[in-house]
Amino acid sequence: MNDKIKKKIIGDLVDKFERSSAFKKDESPKRRILIRLYDNGKNDFPLYDIEQNEKRIEINRAVKELNNLGLLSFEWMEGERDHIISKVWLNYEKISDAYKYLGRKPKKDEIDDICISISNAIDNTGAEWAKKFLYDVYNEIYNKKRIGNSLPSDPKERNEFLKCICFISNIKDKEFLERSFSLHCFHDSKSFERNYRSRLLSVLRKYIDMGQDSKDEDLLRQAGILKYPEQIEFCGDLFLINEHSKMDFSCLKYGASIFADEINEYNIKIPQNVRCIITIENKANYIDYIYKCKNKDTLAVFHGGQYSQSKKIFFEKLSDSIGSECVWLHWGDIDYGGFNMLARLRREININIQPYCMGIPELDKYQQFCSSFNDEYAERLKTLLSYNELSDCYTCIDYMIKKKIRLEQEALL
Repeated sequence: MNDKIKKKIIGDLVDKFERSSAFKKDESPKRRILIRLYDNGKNDFPLYDIEQNEKRIEINRAVKELNNLGLLSFEWMEGERDHIISKVWLNYEKISDAYKYLGRKPKKDEIDDICISISNAIDNTGAEWAKKFLYDVYNEIYNKKRIGNSLPSDPKERNEFLKCICFISNIKDKEFLERSFSLHCFHDSKSFERNYRSRLLSVLRKYIDMGQDSKDEDLLRQAGILKYPEQIEFCGDLFLINEHSKMDFSCLKYGASIFADEINEYNIKIPQNVRCIITIENKANYIDYIYKCKNKDTLAVFHGGQYSQSKKIFFEKLSDSIGSECVWLHWGDIDYGGFNMLARLRREININIQPYCMGIPELDKYQQFCSSFNDEYAERLKTLLSYNELSDCYTCIDYMIKKKIRLEQEALL
């Protein structure tokens, strides 16, 4: 029991030192690192109860023994020498011996080791969002000298999560189903979902530019992790061609759906009669459009949320196949997500893609269906005004910010 008490006392003193500004600044403490046992009735060590004689004597003996080892100093309560201890403080010059006595790795060494692990992860990271996250975590841990909540506190889980970040950031053109990814990364098909999925989603939500209301599946899709194999849905005159076959989808009145993986095996050909391509964000609007509005000269494509790498390849091949007289429209929500998707399409696929029904006239006409938003959302909208690829949309975005309104495209059905 006496040994437990001694380790408890030294442990509390070391913990207090590790929370001090001196530890964070990596300098010697200018003030004593102390805990009060009985100082004018104040007590930082509840085990020291002067009303319980046996426990008080036992703790007094433990303090004396620690003092003999040079690990701490103490002071008797005035007028109660050899009876009640007022306070104890850490002998900082013996801090290394204190760690050895506790059988505990110095926190400074632990922090240094973690920073080295993060630095190594940065060197092996491909994606910019991952590098930004790791740089931020490194700076936070290095400056505050504590792990915080950004990484798991358990060393094994921490290393596994860093491994997860590195693996995902280097997927590039590949995609994995969740359990397949987990098996490749952790050699356990359920480890990702069980231990790291929610933590990764928090990182993606903060470091991938999609907005706080993005669905989990959309965020993971951006990192190359899919819940199910992605399908591409379209309706109109389109041919898939390779050296072995040619597939004609023009005869399908209500369109077709193919697995995205098929796109790697084919080239896309769009006949000259197609004068318009329209990508539609929402499924209900896509279905309504192909049933009621689509013309023979239009190819409609269901865009969905933020597209995956495989759908990006489809869009790239689609862009390469259209002539100069073909117009590409994008119909999305009149909100942060909708304009963010348009910006990405222009940035990554085709700068000439035009917004469809995403302007002030729609906001005014369907005002009764508009929803309001708070100042935080307004600040996010303002960030879109720095996107050069959205310069023709600034007027609408300014109008949204001024009126504090946004509109989902389902309102136009």
